[in-house]
Amino acid sequence: MIRWQADGVRIGYCPMEDDLAVVERAFADGALGGVGVDAGAGVGYDVGGDGGTGADAGAGTVDVDVIVARTDPEDVARVQALRKREFVFHNRTVLGTVSLKALSGPLFERARSQVEVDTRVDQAVYGLAYTAFPKDRRFHLKADFDQDFANAVLKSYIDHYSQQDVLVFRSMYKDELAGFTIVQLKEGGACENVLGAVSPLYQGRGIAIGLYTGMLKHLQNLGMKELSGRISTTNMASINLHIALGAKYSHPEDDYIWWV
Repeated sequence: MIRWQADGVRIGYCPMEDDLAVVERAFADGALGGVGVDAGAGVGYDVGGDGGTGADAGAGTVDVDVIVARTDPEDVARVQALRKREFVFHNRTVLGTVSLKALSGPLFERARSQVEVDTRVDQAVYGLAYTAFPKDRRFHLKADFDQDFANAVLKSYIDHYSQQDVLVFRSMYKDELAGFTIVQLKEGGACENVLGAVSPLYQGRGIAIGLYTGMLKHLQNLGMKELSGRISTTNMASINLHIALGAKYSHPEDDYIWWV
């Protein structure tokens, strides 16, 4: 299980490749009114699932307040097992992949594609992110859309990736940050868009198209072969934008959540 904290809440992520043994233990511990001792120095802070994995607590207990278990929606046995343990459906994401081998078409020909590129995440990025995801379930883990808690989840998420090998693409409007993407570079010419947003103040001005076409062209010039990223199916603006950019969708994942 991947574990990290946001605003004092201990969050555990159980990726699809993990079996449900750790969930079984957490369920038993929660039913007894406790979640055991802390796992110690192995605590991770990765909500994306590609690192920061901590060791389970030695006594067969899991020190978390909430578990997000990910599953293939067609894995009926896993879904039934989660529901039996009082997990509830929380969110569905799909993997969108854009080939960088050939970027063409009217969208790329018409778009204003000036973007600023950096390797650091500044406070303006954090501030924009806090306003850009009012209902995105990747960050709103509480049913009541607690914005302060969602911001804490976002901060932990961005903090983690700011320490990785990333490029930060920025779109400016009248000297203000209007949109950004954070792209993690990987081996073999692959890269992942771990977070992207446009300020609500500047939506409808073509900012997203200019930002993403500029980002894709820059990545292509670096020799990258494809860009992928997970998108919540509730975010239709992002879904439609990626379709316009030529994205192919695959590998749906469902998140089931349980507050210990």
